Amino acid sequence: MKIKLYVLDLEIPHRTKRLLLAVGIPAVLLLCATALVWAAVPNTFNSGDVLSAQKLNDNFSSLDARIASLEAKMNLHLSNADMDPGVCDNSRVGQLYYNTTSNLILLCTGARWASLLTNAACTDVTQQSMKHYGTGNCPIHTNDQSWLSSKVPPTNTNGADFGYHDSNCPPLRPSPIYPAFVAIDLGSPRAITRLRIQLHTNPMKGAIFQGSNDSTNGNDGSWSTITGPFDMPSNMELQWWEAPTFTNATRYRWYRLYASSGSGFGFYRWAMFEC
Repeated sequence: MKIKLYVLDLEIPHRTKRLLLAVGIPAVLLLCATALVWAAVPNTFNSGDVLSAQKLNDNFSSLDARIASLEAKMNLHLSNADMDPGVCDNSRVGQLYYNTTSNLILLCTGARWASLLTNAACTDVTQQSMKHYGTGNCPIHTNDQSWLSSKVPPTNTNGADFGYHDSNCPPLRPSPIYPAFVAIDLGSPRAITRLRIQLHTNPMKGAIFQGSNDSTNGNDGSWSTITGPFDMPSNMELQWWEAPTFTNATRYRWYRLYASSGSGFGFYRWAMFEC
């Protein structure tokens, strides 16, 4: 039996080589296959056909051009913004943007802006119907901070949907109340691992995020610090901000933001996520 050995000088373009290496296809399988059919390439081969370097190189050149076209189309550049571009509803499902405040890529699911970098599968567990308590000192907010958990964007920054406000509010309160806190009863223990705040121009400073399983009003009981203290950034009216990353494996029924001292502050909404 005589074996004829043919050496073909295949001038495979660099981009095509990179793609083949990236997907891990052994070169021997590419060169020794008895029947390879490439769609939309200049030359196709059947079992027993004589191969030529020119025809193979023409095919690789065609593939290289198509890979270049795909790479150009995949040059994704996300829009940048320091706040959500709008309400996440059905009209924005699938929209992506990069939040320069939280340094997260966010995706609109139709119900909320979800992070693709961290905690993407989290669920916001806060609801306005849950019990809320706090030290807000303006008349509307003295006994009701439930608007913090509303999913409706605030429309009146001085009205009932303000959220939480602890500032100079004469004549009822000439100065902020400290220690200051705002708390929510989730109804059942949940392990919160992510916190987002819709900010007021003058937000809370020195905030501590805490959990409890024996409180009855957000003030009594024993509280464990989950993260903090941290300062919410100023001069970011109505913008959403992500609290510094933290871990929490303990399931608490109650959660609160607490500060022992500071100046007047407020914020509009919060969202707590269980992952």
